[in-house]
Amino acid sequence: MGTDIYSDSAMVLSNPQILLTRLNSENLPVITQNIADKILAEIRRHEGAGKEDKWHQDKAEEIKNLYKDKWLNTSRPLTVERMKFELMELLVVEGTPSKYENNIHLPRLEEADLAWGVLISTLYPEFPSFLGFDVWGSARYSGYEVPLGIPCAKFSEKECFKRVSTPKGRAFKKFTGIGQPTGWTEISY
Repeated sequence: MGTDIYSDSAMVLSNPQILLTRLNSENLPVITQNIADKILAEIRRHEGAGKEDKWHQDKAEEIKNLYKDKWLNTSRPLTVERMKFELMELLVVEGTPSKYENNIHLPRLEEADLAWGVLISTLYPEFPSFLGFDVWGSARYSGYEVPLGIPCAKFSEKECFKRVSTPKGRAFKKFTGIGQPTGWTEISY
């Protein structure tokens, strides 16, 4: 048994509620339908794979039960205000930030990533890819650049910047064949 350590980076939005500003009565039906379609596709994926696999069968049933009342109930359409409320409810954090412990999480992370992912891809097609939500509980575990205890939307950093070689970089690559930097994380005990 050991410790796995890696580094990661993204464009981090610590106030995702600003993404709700484009949500209105005109685009609400499209977003609601897109969320339902994504959920149904996920159910079909697990049902198709689950014919011989109990885990997939259970997962399909879990998804149906999780989403049926809110996202798949067409008899009770959501209003804009109710949709905003429901989306923000998905981001309620359990636990509190701590110096030494990392006991904090988003209990509805899977649902949040799905619903917000649909909202973002529908209303903000010009944005980089949405990578999901995260909440960090300890700077000692996650680094000092991330906000603690706040649900944050993560977006692809690679889609936001272009890296262009300088003349020295081109000369180095031409001679060595190495054109990309190597990154690593160090740990000391």
